[in-house]
Amino acid sequence: MSSLKRRLEVTNPHGTYAITQYISPDLVPMDKTRRTWGGLAYGVFWATGGFAIYNYSTGSAIISYGLSAKQALAVGVVSPIILVIMTVLCGMPGTTHHIGYTTACRSAWGMRGSWFAVALRLMPGFIWDGIEAFWGGQAVSTCIGSMSLRWANWDHPLAKGTLQLKDLIGFFIYYIVFLVVMWLPPEKLQRPFQVACVFFTMVIFGLLIWAVHNAGGGGVYFANSYTPATAYGGSAWSLAYGATAVLGNGAVVALSISDWTRFAKNGPKAPMTVMAIACPVFVYLAFAFGILVTSAGASVLGGAYWQPYLLLRYIQAHYNNSASSRAAVFFASASCAYAQVCVNIILNSVSAAMDLTAYSPKWINIRRGAYVIAAVGLCTNPWQITTTAATFITALSGFGIFYGPCAGILVADYWLLRQRKYVMADLYRGDSGSIYWFWHGVNWRAVVSFAIALAPVLPGYVMSCRNLTGQPNSWEKLSRLGFITGFFISSIAFYAVSRVFPPPGLGEGTLSHDEDMLVLPSAYRQDIPSQGQYSRGVMEGEVAITSSNEYVHTNDSEKKAL
Repeated sequence: MSSLKRRLEVTNPHGTYAITQYISPDLVPMDKTRRTWGGLAYGVFWATGGFAIYNYSTGSAIISYGLSAKQALAVGVVSPIILVIMTVLCGMPGTTHHIGYTTACRSAWGMRGSWFAVALRLMPGFIWDGIEAFWGGQAVSTCIGSMSLRWANWDHPLAKGTLQLKDLIGFFIYYIVFLVVMWLPPEKLQRPFQVACVFFTMVIFGLLIWAVHNAGGGGVYFANSYTPATAYGGSAWSLAYGATAVLGNGAVVALSISDWTRFAKNGPKAPMTVMAIACPVFVYLAFAFGILVTSAGASVLGGAYWQPYLLLRYIQAHYNNSASSRAAVFFASASCAYAQVCVNIILNSVSAAMDLTAYSPKWINIRRGAYVIAAVGLCTNPWQITTTAATFITALSGFGIFYGPCAGILVADYWLLRQRKYVMADLYRGDSGSIYWFWHGVNWRAVVSFAIALAPVLPGYVMSCRNLTGQPNSWEKLSRLGFITGFFISSIAFYAVSRVFPPPGLGEGTLSHDEDMLVLPSAYRQDIPSQGQYSRGVMEGEVAITSSNEYVHTNDSEKKAL
């Protein structure tokens, strides 16, 4: 039993430091051997993660919600701009200090308090993993349906009509492929992302050309005679709600973007510049194309299908299952399914798994955490969340009330309070010797600021979840702006409270990090760097000196030299 237990423990490939509650190979700064992402890689990152089904579907869902196409397009202009600002502000710690979201949160929330901030990021990650996987499963089912008409026409509803058995089977097939691709380490995912980006771009452009050509223009939602349904809560509030929904969709990515920017190999300039361009362009293009294709496609097919793989099914039926239509649907749906694998890795499974390691570094690494998140996503019943446009948008916008305040606290701490400086060793010290220990490991200033920002919008969010179709009251309307208001209120409150009650260590630290600058608190030798390619392990016969000045002899697993 003890042998099995040791085998299940996460191993340290460097062998220069012990894994503790706050230290593991996935939590320490990325060394140069793993920093392999250039500027182009971050363009592909946002091309894959931004030009994707979820942004496409969000724009189309807003149309279904009662807005005209022109109103929906107007909403989409502002949201990507806000999103890219968040990406740059939250992603800088990764490029300068090579640390992820989990570690950066320790500065603002405290060594133990950061677990709460990580939970806020994990909550949407679990649910979005299930949603993205369900979309991927439906794309797989559509692909099978292009090869088998019996499959395409198979009607076996489950879950009170919210799910088809063929889609559930596709869901499980998708997960098999997903688990295989997920085995690759994050620094080696650039090529799969590039392939997904090219294929999905071809699909969306193909759908756009088909829809606009056959409709003779933008379609019914762009026609002058089109009058949208009565807006939910009034047109102005529906526009605001639509903008918040788009932010809620991508802001969780911006919040934890340091998990990916820490792989940058040439400093902050290239990745930040590329992301500042690629993020708003690809997010808005997917959003706009979804609106255009749905509107034009509705003129041709007689109904608005705001998910591309479902649209493909109706296109195949529209052409009476002709050989050419089935071939086109096969390629397009297979591309959508593969794109969903990569998008889910970027936005949910691997990204959230990087943060999940914070709870048990001894037993959970990125790969194991990704499997845990995939399993939880499978159990969230995502087909219930995506049943209607109202449910879909409520789920999207609702998450913002939690991680808007969290992002505000993180940005205020890094940019305003600490002036972009970290005491790196203290980010990994789990005792009162760390300036980030605060009160029993929790920074009460962050807790107070979060509560202040959440208080105005939480009641309305709870009411909105119970009232998906009725007219919203004033509290519900306010909750729709939860991400934006939460970000500004929390950042102002955190900075103000921290000025009145200054935390320890202000002004201390460095503006950047290199491998030879950090000696981890659990290093076997305190006289040599214990992270990165400059480190070496304890040789046989040597005595290790820990940070607590205790002398210990190393076992076989620790006798590694780099």
